[in-house]
This record gives sequence, C-alpha cells and structure tokens, in this order.
Amino acid sequence: MLMLIRLAKGLATVAVAIALAHVMPATAAAELSCAWWQPNYNVEAAKDFFKVATSDDVHRCLASNRAAGVDVRDTRFNATPLHVVSYKGSHKAAQALIANGADVDAIANGVAYHAVPLHVAAVKGRTETTQALIAGGADIHARDSRYGAHPLHAAAYKGRVAIADLLIAAGAEVNAADNGGWLPLHYAAGQGQVAVMEVLIQHGADVNAKTKQGISVLDWAEKNRKTQAVLLLKKAEAQPGSRKRRVEK
Repeated sequence: MLMLIRLAKGLATVAVAIALAHVMPATAAAELSCAWWQPNYNVEAAKDFFKVATSDDVHRCLASNRAAGVDVRDTRFNATPLHVVSYKGSHKAAQALIANGADVDAIANGVAYHAVPLHVAAVKGRTETTQALIAGGADIHARDSRYGAHPLHAAAYKGRVAIADLLIAAGAEVNAADNGGWLPLHYAAGQGQVAVMEVLIQHGADVNAKTKQGISVLDWAEKNRKTQAVLLLKKAEAQPGSRKRRVEK
C-alpha cells in the first residue's frame, strides 16, 4: 500500500510538471553574437555563426555593424562573409547578404580559397546557395586567382552534378579552359567523376580537348587510373593526346 501511495504522489508530481510546461512561457533562445563581424574577423567564429544563422540574424548583425559593412574580410583567407556562407551556411543567409549589397564576385586571395563565393559553393555542393548566387548576379565564368578555373571546373572536380546542371542552365561554357588549357571534363576525368562527365558530354564537352601541354582528357583519365572514366571516354570516341611521355598537373 505504501508503495502505491508513493507511486501515486510521483505521478501527480509529473502531471503538475507537464501542466506547467504547457502554460509557462518558454525561455527565449540566446541571440547569436555579432561581435565577430568586424574587419579582420576570425573565420572560425564566422563559420560557427553561419552554421545556425538565419536571415534575421544577418540583418541584425549588419544593422549593428554598419561601419564594418557587408564585405568585411577575415585575417586567414581574406574572405568575405558571403564566402563563409557559401562554405557553411544556409541559402537564406546568403540571400540576406546579397540583399544587403554583398559583392557576389568578391575574390579571396588568401591561403586556401583563391576564389569567388560561387567557386566555394560549387566545391561544397551547396545547391540552394548556388541558386541564390546566380540569382544575385554572380559571374558564372569567374576565374579563381590561382589556376583561372571557372565554377564549372570546381563542380566537375568534386562531381557535383546538381551544381553543374545549374551552372550550365545559367549559360556556363562547358569547354571553358583554365590558364593551362584544362577543361572541366579534364577535371572530372582525373577524379573519375563519371556522372558529371556524362552531363558535360551531353552538353557538348569536347572529349578530344587537349591542354597547352598536349594532354588529352583520355590521357588524364588513364594517368589517374580512372577505369570507368576511360571506358566512358572511349565510348565517346575520345583519342589520346600526341604528348604522352609526361602527363603532369
């Protein structure tokens, strides 16, 4: 009997707690700090912010840091917040930055990026952010500052089929060459990205294109031992290059 009484009291306590949970207001979530938003900001702090930031958070931080502006640069990569959002963040945060005048073609010349936000979004496979950047007027033929690669090269290298589709639909040139004459198809073949190779070939990619060194797409696939890429290229009647002694990149 005593055990039953104790059990009844325990259940009553739980019931009261549940009832109070329905009538008591929830504790408001703490606002994300905007303290990092300043010139020479810490990129890791920005990543943490944009991992969970909403468009409202972006508008709030910009309103409280108008002197810093929307295109502040970090100390490590010389990247803007739009680069960081393209790397790790929501497309809504990207839209908020663009709506506030962010430079969609800002180039980061630091240790790693050497790219515009569209390159970063392509590498990371951020489909909705890519859409937001294109809608915001981003240059689909922007070149990175190291290799002269376009965003389509980046998408091809990483096998981002959805991104490649978006870029091509927006008018990206499938046979655009980087500074060394490497096409997106070279980039995809060297990594064995067969699905994106198929997309490029379907849209007119030149399977017999050669780099400035005379390296064909087939050469590069064979050099990197990408069997499925080689088979696809041979099916498309791709030919080897004339200079096969030294295949380097």
